[in-house]
Amino acid sequence: MSIPQIVQKGLALLLGITGWYLIRESSILGREAAFEYISGFKSFDTTEYLRLMDNFIFSYQLIGGILLSIGLLYLLKGLDQK
Repeated sequence: MSIPQIVQKGLALLLGITGWYLIRESSILGREAAFEYISGFKSFDTTEYLRLMDNFIFSYQLIGGILLSIGLLYLLKGLDQK
């Protein structure tokens, strides 16, 4: 196995692990991101906070899914070339 293939598999594994982490921790990350975003305002509505939190959670899940898919695709592509 050549060095570029090893690097490609390492990057694919890193993308997959990062995607999995983002999906797994999306509720915590989304809640913290929404709180940080809305804490700059003097007053805020609870429904607005919950809507923002849902949007941030969805964004983290979407990004995590994309990264996980790319990582798995490249890992499987590398296994197919053996």
